[in-house]
Amino acid sequence: MKTTTTNTGMKTSGEMIWRQALGLAGFLLLVTLAASASSSVFVTVTDHSEEALTWCGAATGQMVMTGYPAGACTKDQADVDASIQSHKVESNWDTDPAGLRDAMMELCPPSGHWVVFAQPDAASLMHSVAYWMNTNHYPVAALLNTAAHNSYAPHQEHWVTIKGIVTDLDPRTNPTVTLQYVFFVDQPVTLGDPPIDRFVSGATWYGEFAAVTKSPSAYQSKFVAVIEPPPSPGRAVAAGKLLVTGRVISRAEAVRFAREWVEKLKLREVETFREFAGTKPLERIVLANSRCSSLSSVPPELTAAARLKGGVIGSDCERL
Repeated sequence: MKTTTTNTGMKTSGEMIWRQALGLAGFLLLVTLAASASSSVFVTVTDHSEEALTWCGAATGQMVMTGYPAGACTKDQADVDASIQSHKVESNWDTDPAGLRDAMMELCPPSGHWVVFAQPDAASLMHSVAYWMNTNHYPVAALLNTAAHNSYAPHQEHWVTIKGIVTDLDPRTNPTVTLQYVFFVDQPVTLGDPPIDRFVSGATWYGEFAAVTKSPSAYQSKFVAVIEPPPSPGRAVAAGKLLVTGRVISRAEAVRFAREWVEKLKLREVETFREFAGTKPLERIVLANSRCSSLSSVPPELTAAARLKGGVIGSDCERL
C-alpha cells in the first residue's frame, strides 16, 4: 500500500485509514468482550498525537479535557504545555504529575477536582482508576512508565490517556477486582504519526505499567495517575449550645435524680463521678437556664442532675 507524507510529517491516506479501521475493529472487539464482564466503562475522547517530542504529557492533558462528561473542552496542545510548565513542581520532568494536574484545573476545571494518585502498588492504583472512572466517567491521565517512548531518548516519560477499563467485579462495591482489559490512547514512535488506540489485557497492561524511576522525585517507586474524584471539603464547626429546659426541682430531687442515674449508668466506675456517692443537698444552689453560658458555680451532683434529667431552673443565672 502506497502512502504519502505531508510537509508536517503526518502520514496520510491509506495508512491512516488502515490505522483507523484497525482501531475501530479493536474497539468493537473490546466492547464485545466487555459485554460478558460484570463491570466496564468507556468514555469518549478526541485522540491527539504529541506535537513535539516531549509533549506526551501535554497531548494526554489535551485528550483528557475533550472527554469531560459535561462536554468536550478543547484546548491547543501548546497552551496545555505552557500551563504545565508554569505549574511544574519538579524541574527534572518535561511534564510532572503536579504540573499536568494544575494545568487541567486551570484550563478546564472539572466538576470536582483533579488529583494526583501516587501509590507503591500497581493494583491499588488501578483500582482507584476503575473506581473513579465508573463513578464519574472522566478519562484518566496515566504515567505508563518513565522510559523513552520515541526517538528522543532524553525524554523519559510516557503519559497515556485511559478511556476504557473492564474488571470482573464492580470496583465501587468490591475492594478487590481483577483487571481484565484497559483501553487507552498511546503515542506513536515517530513524531507526526497518528495516535494509537490500544486495547490490552490486564496482564499486558501490568507488564508495561511501571513505577517512577526518576530521581530525585516525590513519586519515586510509585505508580502514578491523575484522576478526577469529587471534592471532599471539610468544615470544623462549634458544638451546638446545650439547651437546658424543664420544671424547677428541689435540692433533694436534684440529688436523688443524680444518684439514680449514677447507678443506672454505672458512673461510679468513672473517676469523675465517684464523688456522687456521698452527696448531700446544699443550702444554696445556683442553676442556669439556656441563657446562662456557664455552670461552673453549680455543684457537680446538680450539674449532672440537670444534664441527665433536664431539670432546671429559674431564669437567666438565678440563685434559688
